[in-house]
Amino acid sequence: MSTRQESRQYTRAKITWPITIRLPEGPVEGETVDLSINGAYIYSEQRPKLGNILSEQIPNPGEILAITMKPPKRSPFEIDAKLLWISDERITSVDMGTCFTNISDEDRLFLSAVISG
Repeated sequence: MSTRQESRQYTRAKITWPITIRLPEGPVEGETVDLSINGAYIYSEQRPKLGNILSEQIPNPGEILAITMKPPKRSPFEIDAKLLWISDERITSVDMGTCFTNISDEDRLFLSAVISG
């Protein structure tokens, strides 16, 4: 995996929640590795396939992803997130860094409370 310069402005917490990313080719299941009130590091073993032959493609940095977060003991909620980086070096999984672009005030307050413990 390549090294990336840390430029985070917000505290992150190691929080693992199931998520679904809705792509035109179909949903991709994954989970958060860590969260801030502004973004998430996401891991998925359901790696989108490369190439047009399978009609699935890995999203590119800069694309907006529609994500459903599924925290325990709370209803799932929808966010939009800009894909900042993606590591698709592994054959069977991907890692992604995202920055939230559209999240309700209520959901942001919920994240803030969970992250601050």
